[in-house]
Amino acid sequence: MSERNPDAAIPPGRAESSIAFTRAMGAVETRCAQIRTAIALGKLDGIEHLFQHAGNVWLAGRTACRHLHERGNAQSPYCVSARELLRSNGTEILKLIDLATTESTELQGILRDLRETLTRVMKEQFLSSPEPR
Repeated sequence: MSERNPDAAIPPGRAESSIAFTRAMGAVETRCAQIRTAIALGKLDGIEHLFQHAGNVWLAGRTACRHLHERGNAQSPYCVSARELLRSNGTEILKLIDLATTESTELQGILRDLRETLTRVMKEQFLSSPEPR
């Protein structure tokens, strides 16, 4: 078993922020591809789970991205790139919500709530390091 550095800022059992961010964005991209395929095939049964998972993982990725900013230089190329990827994937989820037209009031409610959450959170700035304008 390896010894942990007592000065490390990462708690035991947690992935480093850069790893957590990369995994989250990969999962978002996978879910978006699955949603895109389901919409193209007209198979919207169960699609709400894909949307909810994409939204939840995107929010987890945002938390990891915020930690990257807090622990490093917010203007470093890596942090700027991470922020751009986060914004791009959030925008992709919002575009897919627009494409998922349905008669199901349950799905409409889920998509409306997800749109509101993502739109609100995407407008917020990271507290410790404001994004450049």
